[in-house]
Amino acid sequence: LYRNATAITVTSPGIQKNLPASTQSKTNIMPNGAELNLFKPNISGDGIRRRWNLKNKFVALYTGNLGLAQAPEIFIKTAEILRDNEEITFLIVGAGVLLQKLTAMAALKNLENIIFVGNRPRTQMPEFVAAANVCIIPYKAATTFRNTLPSKMFDYMAGGKPIIINLRGEASAIIKEAECGALIDEENPQALADAVTALKENPHDCRRLGRAG
Repeated sequence: LYRNATAITVTSPGIQKNLPASTQSKTNIMPNGAELNLFKPNISGDGIRRRWNLKNKFVALYTGNLGLAQAPEIFIKTAEILRDNEEITFLIVGAGVLLQKLTAMAALKNLENIIFVGNRPRTQMPEFVAAANVCIIPYKAATTFRNTLPSKMFDYMAGGKPIIINLRGEASAIIKEAECGALIDEENPQALADAVTALKENPHDCRRLGRAG
């Protein structure tokens, strides 16, 4: 496929470096970005908070695929750690091969601090981001994903929200450069719980990181 292609596009320099040397001259980097006509820091998330009974809650948001690459079981484990902190709620927007398993796990453990809302239209995502206090980007601990630049990262930044990411690589380097979030250990529920709690207890830092994004 590489040999016969007229041109190749990739979303990050890291992906380009992993391609065969013979393809470099016909490879172009086209990073993901944010739709600034949709995602803005001054959008109201009040409607989402009312719909899901999130008044006065510190909302940790994830939007996107619930698949193997994301290792989203971390949300269940983190919610279990924080189950006694009634002010923190995890809001999970999206679907995927693990959604049914995750909802069953949450029900089995009687977790009331995690809400799965399923798929929602792209046009509603700005409101979900606006309703959040912090946004989370989880990945399975694998070198395969270190060169990815998830589009949700740019949506979160454009929406003015701090980000917690758990994978070193291209995405976390951007977050570090922008000083708009925190990098935590991979697939570590306690680290995620600590990071969410730290931002909840420091609203000034939360706002500062969001503005930096």
